[in-house]
Amino acid sequence: MKKLLLISLLILLSTGVYSQANFIVKCGPGWSNYGDKDGNTTDKKSGIVLGTDIDLPMSDIASFRTGLSYISKGAKESGKDNINISGQSYSADVEETINQNYLEIPFRAVFHLPLGDGVNLMASAGAYMAYGINGKIKVAAKVNGYTSSVETNTFDGNQNINRFDAGYMFGAGISYKRIQLELNAENGFTSILKTTMGDQSVFNRSLVLTLGYQINK
Repeated sequence: MKKLLLISLLILLSTGVYSQANFIVKCGPGWSNYGDKDGNTTDKKSGIVLGTDIDLPMSDIASFRTGLSYISKGAKESGKDNINISGQSYSADVEETINQNYLEIPFRAVFHLPLGDGVNLMASAGAYMAYGINGKIKVAAKVNGYTSSVETNTFDGNQNINRFDAGYMFGAGISYKRIQLELNAENGFTSILKTTMGDQSVFNRSLVLTLGYQINK
């Protein structure tokens, strides 16, 4: 991941486009879950995204955008399960929440449609690469009014979750002078599971709403 970011910066410096770049700081909420090839999905969980975009103008209506973001992904799953306590079986309400926090680098083509008075519509498409840095898996069980929970590290060696994630992304937005509002969808194409049974691949799915501010003219 560090090598990838370094290569991106070197390309910017060597091509002389660094001085033309626009820097955009952004933050906002996100919603994520898991999906498989058959269209099955888990419940959504909320998260955040914080980052900086580097926007490189390619023409009056198009630009290339990369950067670095901290983004929280994961999923929720809830249901009934049987729990054995002191030799007796009880029906429990079980909820599992998986938090996966990544450093993410996007590679997007952004198209700008000027509407006048500093207002632009935006549409984008591209890909992303991400590396998991931390997170927690929390499992909570409620039995007869009593709740018990346990937490483990998401990317612990004993867990079956990959640190690396990659996928495609697309989105739309609107900008007014230095302010930008974007809605982007991300769909992973690398399974988050280290090992699977047969063709049981699971992918990250997320929707992110960000408010950005261009810090240079």
